[in-house]
Amino acid sequence: MLKVDTKEKQGNIHQSARVFTNDPQSPELTIAIKGNVWAPIHVHPKHAHLRGTLAENSGTVVRLKSQKQEPLTLKLVSVSIPEKVDVELKETVKGKIWELHVKNKISQPTRYRGQVKLSTNYPEKPQLVIPISGNIRPSIEAKPKV
Repeated sequence: MLKVDTKEKQGNIHQSARVFTNDPQSPELTIAIKGNVWAPIHVHPKHAHLRGTLAENSGTVVRLKSQKQEPLTLKLVSVSIPEKVDVELKETVKGKIWELHVKNKISQPTRYRGQVKLSTNYPEKPQLVIPISGNIRPSIEAKPKV
């Protein structure tokens, strides 16, 4: 049995599996599944990556779009690394499109990971978790260091 877990997927997907047989004519087969996974809320990108140097004002925007007729309501529940990032949730098209603005607030070279939790009014997806990662480099960097 071939099974595809679509729990955290959205949009077009393509999955394949190799099957080995004892048939000398076809010792190996590839089975492919293509489809479009519908999600009540389309999230793009799925991860907030903050990359840049200290001189840059590193930030990113994650867009959240309702795929339903019913208006979407989002609320910021928590930010796991509030000392490292500023987060702002803005409704750009009433009940339809939201933007999650994530901005670095660390003033030294560092790497970090965390997440933002949002609550929704959709019973199919009562909570959204958006991963955050940061890679903030010095303004001037020499490679290799030695």
